[in-house]
Amino acid sequence: MSAAARSDYMSLPYTATFLAGSTSTTVDIILVQDDIYEANIGAETFSASISAISAIGYSISVGPNRTANVSITDNEGIV
Repeated sequence: MSAAARSDYMSLPYTATFLAGSTSTTVDIILVQDDIYEANIGAETFSASISAISAIGYSISVGPNRTANVSITDNEGIV
């Protein structure tokens, strides 16, 4: 993994909220904007994992896919 917490993305305790009856959801991860042209690097990557689950009044199970790989594509051009 090549992306670094705090310089490429914010490593925070994000919360995923599932609506009743849904089996998937989206978590918006905050990316850090910089002015560094990183053409030689290509996409930077990191992984995001489910580390804790809880629900009031519901039984929850999480399948084997607890981790997602995330790619950040550079958006700066050559100066």
